[in-house]
Amino acid sequence: MIRFTFLEQAGLALAVMSDKRDGDCGGATGAQENLKALVARLRPRPRQVLRLRQTHGTRIVTADAQRWDTPEADGVITCQPGLALSVTVADCVPV
Repeated sequence: MIRFTFLEQAGLALAVMSDKRDGDCGGATGAQENLKALVARLRPRPRQVLRLRQTHGTRIVTADAQRWDTPEADGVITCQPGLALSVTVADCVPV
């Protein structure tokens, strides 16, 4: 796991990216277990991890943990504490 302390110092509660040691946290077999193991190591631990079905478009959605249905979009924002927002990338850098 790579921790981005400069983003946390700028105000994010938590800013991390999985790396090779964490296994595939994306869509392959075992990814859900790898993601759960990664989340278990996070401090502060998020209450919930929200993911998207990414579409390579321009749609941005607002995360509401009470009504989260894994939407199709390319970006997600939230103002709710305790929610971790997740994107899956292969060979590109998440912004």
